[in-house]
Amino acid sequence: MDFVKMHGLGNDFVLADYYYFENYNDSELSSAAIKICDRRYGIGADGLILYRKGEDGAPVMKLWNADGSKAEMCGNGIRCLAKLLVKENYQTSNHFNVKTDAGIKEVFVDDKTGDVGVDMGTPEFSASKIPAISESEFFIEQEFEAGGKTWKGIAVGMGNPHVVIFTNEPENCLKYGSAIEKHNIFPKGTNVEFALASSPHNLKVYVWERGVGATPACGTGACAAYAAACKIGKCVLYADVLLPGGVLKISSGNKGNIQMRGPADIVFKGQYYL
Repeated sequence: MDFVKMHGLGNDFVLADYYYFENYNDSELSSAAIKICDRRYGIGADGLILYRKGEDGAPVMKLWNADGSKAEMCGNGIRCLAKLLVKENYQTSNHFNVKTDAGIKEVFVDDKTGDVGVDMGTPEFSASKIPAISESEFFIEQEFEAGGKTWKGIAVGMGNPHVVIFTNEPENCLKYGSAIEKHNIFPKGTNVEFALASSPHNLKVYVWERGVGATPACGTGACAAYAAACKIGKCVLYADVLLPGGVLKISSGNKGNIQMRGPADIVFKGQYYL
């Protein structure tokens, strides 16, 4: 298969046309993602993104994590795909929609800066829809135990599940990510964000990504952390979210939709033998 390796702030992906996998069933796709994403025996990536044109001509995005699990949505992944589609003239406009398993997302590629923006939609706080188990309607600063520690988290849906934990030492908490990701209080597992709000417009975030592990950046994770911070009054209007891989600019649109903007870069192109 022909492929392109890309990254958004170090969160990296292998992108390829769905054409190569037309005859694969779900199990075979999962196995292929594991092999392709392996950093020693494959190309190496946090995820595999396959794309094709839908019946109406709009691009369709499908994503598998490095462990072979299917992901509904990925903020950095969709930004990488948008950049590729424009550079390869797959899309004639810099402003278009992409269909994902989390719904239709509006993307924009800036010709001048090369940055890619995406409308991430409205954050979901209803526990049953995220999903997260809670005795109340919302999972807001709810306590739970994982990894031998008691945590206080805010569950947020950004097309995929997240739990945001505010702490003064976010960089020291990643070792607990796996235990939290797989906690039975999150029926479908969860992405985990350890966050510090240093000001109303600045967030430091470390991410443990579901099905991947610690990653330099996560678009939906940055948006979830921002949404959680706004929910409890730690952030307002906009924020620069500092991740180990760099900065994503997050803001709230007029309709409450979260807007995300940042870089997406092509690393190399190649061929992989399936």
